[in-house]
Amino acid sequence: MAKDENRKELAHPEYWNQRYASAEKESKDGSAAMASFEWLRTFANLRPFFEKYLPAASIGYHILHLGCGNSTLTADLYALGYTNQTSVDFSQVVIDAMIMKHSNLNTCWLVMDVRDLQLPDASIDVAIDKGTLDAMIHGSLWDPPDDVKDNVGKYANEVARVLKPGGQWFSIT
Repeated sequence: MAKDENRKELAHPEYWNQRYASAEKESKDGSAAMASFEWLRTFANLRPFFEKYLPAASIGYHILHLGCGNSTLTADLYALGYTNQTSVDFSQVVIDAMIMKHSNLNTCWLVMDVRDLQLPDASIDVAIDKGTLDAMIHGSLWDPPDDVKDNVGKYANEVARVLKPGGQWFSIT
């Protein structure tokens, strides 16, 4: 996936649906759930960062996971007391798998494109991106192609729109 023309695919749900469907097929042995895959860092690596910068779980802030994929991050934060979470991804396949895998969590999993968030204005306290922005970028960082500028611009505008005044956006890249 290192070639630039292949990286363009990462900004489209069709690529991810196919990838997650393959992962789901490989992991099923009758009852096994889709295995998690962690881009960049595991929760164990990121936990000190979150403990330092996330508001206390007791405050009940609404956390939005942007492009959640099949990461354990939602479940890991839930275990620490962050129970008001919405996890979105534009892959129907991965959202269905996560709903089944984490049916014990009282959290929200939604099929949604981060470039067109179907959420009310100023409704989110904390937004977390763990590798999602990376999937939108290809080509030169100094002179990005128009599709990169468009995708990143829409994404940033949507996150800014749904964050409450004073809200936090963590982009782990």
